[in-house]
Amino acid sequence: MENKRLIKVEFMDKNFQPYEIHIVGLPAAEVELVSFTDLPAHTMAVVTDTYNGRLDTIPRNVNVQIQNLKDIANTKLQTPMEFIHMTWLIKDVTRAFTHQLVRYRVGTSFCQESMRFYGKHKVYKVLATHDAAKGEGLRLFADSAISAVMNYVDMIDNGVPSEDARGILPTNILTSIFFDCSLRTLQGIMPQRLCCQAQQGEWQPILMEMRKQIAKNMSPMIANLLKAPYERGEPCGYRASFDRECKWQDSN
Repeated sequence: MENKRLIKVEFMDKNFQPYEIHIVGLPAAEVELVSFTDLPAHTMAVVTDTYNGRLDTIPRNVNVQIQNLKDIANTKLQTPMEFIHMTWLIKDVTRAFTHQLVRYRVGTSFCQESMRFYGKHKVYKVLATHDAAKGEGLRLFADSAISAVMNYVDMIDNGVPSEDARGILPTNILTSIFFDCSLRTLQGIMPQRLCCQAQQGEWQPILMEMRKQIAKNMSPMIANLLKAPYERGEPCGYRASFDRECKWQDSN
């Protein structure tokens, strides 16, 4: 995914060093599968076979792997999915996104770019979404975001520590994060963040790209385990009075 740049402005800081501010639109993130459990389909197959009373590491043929993955999809005994781990690098996501991502605490690890280092940036990117990315909304959004970044740079130039100056940066300023999770954790994220209950635009392209890379690098069978209820034709579970009306299924 490439940044869809909407506005680009160039400035000089106090020391006559150039910097740029980009207002970008959706989709913005870049997703990279850095590493994953070796032989994931084999690992899933042999661990799943413990439910059949078989405990060994002899490679299973493709038919056994397929059957075991089908069984995992059809049972609540999901422990084998916890044996598969992945490390991702997700670039150009908003601080709002990372605030939501780190809520997933079980089977996860995070290492995020610190805002203490933003003062060294030569390019600052801010994401404008939906109505804020068009017409008068874009003008107002861009004016505010550009002003905030310029004031941040001015504060740094005037000796304000970056950990103090960063407080004025927009929530939608783009950052990067390493994210490690188990397959089981990712399976739990998919129904929540692919659903129309979640804010649209940032999560969905990232998760779709994750699934695509899992299919390519690990196994299409494993990627097939990562589906939201609406993709399986099942109820999503959001039917409370305070939930948003479902856009993709009959609300009855």
